[in-house]
Amino acid sequence: MTASTSVCTDAAVIALVGIAHASSHLFHQLLPPLFPLPKPAFWRC
Repeated sequence: MTASTSVCTDAAVIALVGIAHASSHLFHQLLPPLFPLPKPAFWRC
């Protein structure tokens, strides 16, 4: 394996991890506002 192949592989892995990390942040921002939607279905009073 050459140095350029290693750099390309490293860059691909870093990009993949970065995309997964960014999508995690996106879901953390989108999920909490959705919590009030099912509330009437579980409201007991």
